[in-house]
Amino acid sequence: MIDLLKLSSLLLCILLPESTFCAVKRCPPDPDENRSTIELIESRGFRSEVHTVIAKDNFMLIVHRIVNPLCQDKRKPPVLLQHGILSSSADWVINSPDGGLNDGPNVNDSGNNLGFLLSKACYDVWMSNSRGNIYSSRHRHINVKSSDFWKFSFDEMAEYDQPAFIDYILNATGFDHLSYVGHSQGTTQMFALLSNSTEYSAKIKPFIALAPVAMLGNTKSELLRAATEVPFLDYYLHEHPGPFIISDHDIHLLSKLFCRHELDVICLNFIFLLSGYDEPMINRTRLQVYYQHTPAGTSNWAILHYLQLVKSKKFSKMDFGKETNLIKYGQEIPPVYPLEKITNKHIALIYGLGDWLSDPKDVRLLKNSLKVPLIDDYALPFPKWNHVDFLWAKSAGEYVNKRILGILSKYWPSN
Repeated sequence: MIDLLKLSSLLLCILLPESTFCAVKRCPPDPDENRSTIELIESRGFRSEVHTVIAKDNFMLIVHRIVNPLCQDKRKPPVLLQHGILSSSADWVINSPDGGLNDGPNVNDSGNNLGFLLSKACYDVWMSNSRGNIYSSRHRHINVKSSDFWKFSFDEMAEYDQPAFIDYILNATGFDHLSYVGHSQGTTQMFALLSNSTEYSAKIKPFIALAPVAMLGNTKSELLRAATEVPFLDYYLHEHPGPFIISDHDIHLLSKLFCRHELDVICLNFIFLLSGYDEPMINRTRLQVYYQHTPAGTSNWAILHYLQLVKSKKFSKMDFGKETNLIKYGQEIPPVYPLEKITNKHIALIYGLGDWLSDPKDVRLLKNSLKVPLIDDYALPFPKWNHVDFLWAKSAGEYVNKRILGILSKYWPSN
C-alpha cells in the first residue's frame, strides 16, 4: 500500500517545490514523453500513415498505420489493435525504448511493443483510436465543446466505431477479414459488436482478447469500488455529459513532477489501486512516458457505464432510467448483450490472475456465456499479473506478445 512517509513527502513538495528537501535526483526526460503516436512510429525507423475514418453517426475517428518498408513485397494481412478506456493508439508502442527496425527480431530483446513486433513480422498493423480520445475528438457537425459530442459510452464505440474501423481497413487492403487484438475496453467493444451484429464474426479471424472485460461484478479494483460508493456520482456523470472529469493535463503535470524520482511510489500506487499490485513487472524508468500518454481522454458517460457494470453485475447497455429506457430500448431496464449469440469460433482469451479489473471470476462468467469453442484460454502463470502488465510489463514481449505471434501464425503462416 502507499508508504505514508513518501506520501507526506509528496504533499510537502507540492506545497514547497523549491525546498532543499525536494531536490531529489531525477531521471532525465525520456524523448518518448512528448512524441505523438506518429512520432513514436517514425522514431523507430518505420513509416506511418494517418487515416480518418467516418463513423455512421459522423464521428471522425483516427487510425494510425505502421508501415514497414522492408515488407512491401511480403506484407501479411491486416491486424487491428484496439486500446482500452482512457488510452490511445500509443499504448501499443510505448512500453520500451526499443523495437525499431534495426533492433533485431528477438522477442525478448525488442518485443515489448506489440505494434512494432507485429510490423517487423510483416503484419499490416493498424491502431485505432476510440471516440473522445486525443486523436479522435472531431465530428462532422458537432463541436467538441458541446455536451452533445460527449453523449457516448462503449455502446456507441461498439455500434459505430468498430464497424467503421473494420470496414475501412478491409476496403483499403482488399482483404475480406482481419485479425483483432483488443485490450480491456477494446475487448468490451468487440464482444458487444459480435453479440449484436453477428455478421462481423466473418470479418474477424482471430479475435485476441487481452484482459477481457464484459462482466465487472467481481472487480477488486479499489478505485473502481470506491467510485461506486461516492454519493450522487452516477447522477453527476449522467447529467454532465462531457470529457471525463479528471484532467489529462493535471495528470501529465503530476507525472513530470513525481514520476521521475524516488516519489514515483505515488505513480505506482495509482496504477496498482486501479489494476492490481505487480511492482516487479513495472519498469519505473518508463513511468513518466506512460503517464504522459495516459489518460488520453474519454467521456463521463463511458466511465458511468463501467460503474453500472460493477453494480449490476451484468454486461448490458447503458441505463438511462425507466422512462428513457422504454423509449430507447422498449423496456424499462437496459438489454443485456447476448454473448450466447456470438458465432465467431476464433476467439482467444488471455488474462491475468492478479488483474483487479478483469478478475478471473468475471472471465469465467464470460467464458460460460460464450457458446463457441475458444482457440486459446490462457492465464498468465504469475499470481500478480495485472491489468496494465499486458501493455507495460517488463516481460510483456516474452509472455504475451510472443503468444499473440504464435496464435496469428496459425492463421497467417510465414512464407
